[in-house]
Amino acid sequence: MKLLIIVILSLAAATTIGLVSLDNPGIMLVSYGSDSWEMPLVLALLFIAVTFALLYLAFNFLFGVLRAPKKARAWNEQRQNRNAQDDTLRGYARLIEGEWAQGEKDLVKRLNYCKTPMLNYLGAAYAAQQQLNYEQRDKYLAEAEKIDPKNRMAIDISRARMLTQEGDFERARALLSDMQELAPTNKTILRLMADVCKRTEDWEGLNVLLPRLEKTKALPEDQIVLLEVAVRAARLNTALPDAQNPSTLTQYQKLPGKRKKQAQIAAMYANKLIEEGDLSAAEQVVRKAIKKEWSSELAGLYGKTRIDNLRSQILLATSWLANNQNDVNVNLTLARLNLAYGQLDKARVYYNMAIELGGSEEAYLELGKFYEEEGNHKTALAYYKRGIEASISAGRETQIIQQASDTKSLESIVTPGSSDMNQAVVDQPQASLAKLSEESEIQDAMIIEHKA
Repeated sequence: MKLLIIVILSLAAATTIGLVSLDNPGIMLVSYGSDSWEMPLVLALLFIAVTFALLYLAFNFLFGVLRAPKKARAWNEQRQNRNAQDDTLRGYARLIEGEWAQGEKDLVKRLNYCKTPMLNYLGAAYAAQQQLNYEQRDKYLAEAEKIDPKNRMAIDISRARMLTQEGDFERARALLSDMQELAPTNKTILRLMADVCKRTEDWEGLNVLLPRLEKTKALPEDQIVLLEVAVRAARLNTALPDAQNPSTLTQYQKLPGKRKKQAQIAAMYANKLIEEGDLSAAEQVVRKAIKKEWSSELAGLYGKTRIDNLRSQILLATSWLANNQNDVNVNLTLARLNLAYGQLDKARVYYNMAIELGGSEEAYLELGKFYEEEGNHKTALAYYKRGIEASISAGRETQIIQQASDTKSLESIVTPGSSDMNQAVVDQPQASLAKLSEESEIQDAMIIEHKA
């Protein structure tokens, strides 16, 4: 194309010169020493143009021959780069599909021509990790660090993540500790360290880490709360109250107001107090926490707490029923409190309502215990049977089976599969809450709750 343009321009110039020189063609005289040459000006100009064109073509051809090796190398490198890019994309596609060996092979196939060798080494290290080839994984990571030392932080984060996945928590912790000194607010490092602490049950280390996790928002608030619950639960389970380790209630009272509002934390302390037998303190924790923010879990725990004024507890729980009639935990709590108060008919109605709402396992178990303590062993065993059937369908039969198997009096009366069990009469769930005359009770409960 370039040559064609030159030829056309040359012809146009020659034509123009020819037309101009028709009247006066002119003469060109060339003299060298004693020799001289004459020729028409037009012919001389044409000769010069042709000579220039030939020289240009000759030099262009010569330079093309000299540049040929370099162009060949550039073309080959460009082709290799395209192939390397294709191999990289193919390698990561294999990793996504879980074909670790093929993915590793594709990623390291043309590293010399790859534009992102560090990323390829990291991908290959991950593939080796999945094949449990930890030695090869470490070699890839070392190569990645050697080829791109500026991104050492990213490489070390990948190394720490892989070490954690492997279960080598000691090396992962040491590496993360070193990185924390360099980047104390890095969210990824904080998350990985929290994971290592949780997996190794390093609750003290995790407790130190929690403020930074919250300050940097490295984790969502609900996950931070779960970690704090785990930390405080571990402390409660390992430390006995003394001068350095105050009682469970005192520990709860010293919590920041923000934490006291968390239902999961309040439930943890309440459960511990119930376990310790301090039911009055547990009632205080649950009542104050649920007043700040409604929680079905706390409502269920309230039925396991006790204070001297059991009637006020019933009225408070009844007030919750106004907006939570279909809450299993509220009905279970009212059943437990009424049972403790001696209101057996009301307790039975609430238990049956809880059963209808899906809380059959606990309801059947507690009804079975009630009838067993009352001496009605056949009915008790029938309730245990129903509880076992309900829990088997939910995959949680252990507790009820244990309760039934521990009951020696029942074992002496009837064995599983006997006709006595099949003939036992069990009240069917008929939750007729209208019989309870709740409207006046709810009104009284509102007054008590307001005073509390």
